[in-house]
Parts: sequence; C-alpha cells; structure tokens
Amino acid sequence: PAGTWEAIEEATRVGDWDEVLARFLPVAEISEDEIAWMRSDPPTWDAALDGARTVDRENRALRACPADLETLRRVAVPSLVLRGAETTSPLFLDGLDDVAAALGATVERIEGQRHIATVGAPGALAAAIRQFIVRSRA
Repeated sequence: PAGTWEAIEEATRVGDWDEVLARFLPVAEISEDEIAWMRSDPPTWDAALDGARTVDRENRALRACPADLETLRRVAVPSLVLRGAETTSPLFLDGLDDVAAALGATVERIEGQRHIATVGAPGALAAAIRQFIVRSRA
C-alpha cells in the first residue's frame, strides 16, 4: 500500500521495530492470526523483531540493485529456490522464475505455506533442503 516503505524507513530511523513489523508483515502476506501467534511466542517474536532491523536495508538494496541474471547464469553450484505454495505477493514472486531459471535452480514448493515456512512448517522446509542436498550429491 502507498506509504508503506516510507513508514518502514521512518520506523527504522527511530528504532521502532514493532512498527516495522506492523507495516511489513502484512505486505509479506503474514496473516493477523499468524502475527498474533508470533507475538504470543516470545522467542519467535524476539527473532522477528531482530529481523525487522534489516527490512529497510534489504528493500533499499533490492531497489538499487535488481538481480543481475547474467551473473546468476555463471553460478556453478547446485541451487535451490524454495517458495511457499500459497505465496501470491508480488513482493516475493516478481522475477523469481527468472532468477530460478538463470541459476538453473531446482524449485521446490512448500505446500500450505507463504513466506515463513521456518515458523509454519519447519519440518517440511528441512525435508526439502535435505532432499536437495542428497540429490545434489548423487
């Protein structure tokens, strides 16, 4: 929504990490129920607050330096792109197919997830990574 990044920049400037998350998490398709659950679990919320410190910087970096597909085509190691099967936000999807193709990456979808499978489906996330490593070694 209009004004979101400006509000995140201001909240970052004053160190209001709760406000950064209040603005960013809905854009990242984190539902109100998921946010409430995150807030109810102190270690999860503390980790989210810690991560909020990088949101503005990461956004600025992505806007200033979009993916260089020619550079990615030169990556010579097996690559894995994980995405939540329920992700619809252009924030995460715009250009993802181009990046995956440039890398020659394996693309795996985590069913029932959007952006935070580390919280919502850590077992499925770990299994996808483990399977990729095993297949890459074969």
